[in-house]
Amino acid sequence: MNDRSKPLVWAVDGRRYSPTGLVTEIWNQAGWDAQTRPVAVQGPSRWTVPGEGSLWQLALEVLAERDDPVEE
Repeated sequence: MNDRSKPLVWAVDGRRYSPTGLVTEIWNQAGWDAQTRPVAVQGPSRWTVPGEGSLWQLALEVLAERDDPVEE
């Protein structure tokens, strides 16, 4: 989805998520509670497009192509 805050649609429930939000929802669906799941996740670096890289890498490529690059 072309949405800055929630670009992913999970086919399981059809809802929109941020990359980190989807990881968290999957942990919830798996039954992981606060004691068993990791403390934090960097969602954009965990989701990948096959043959193209992680969402983070793709975002960096887009930023590098801009006329007014943003620092990392």
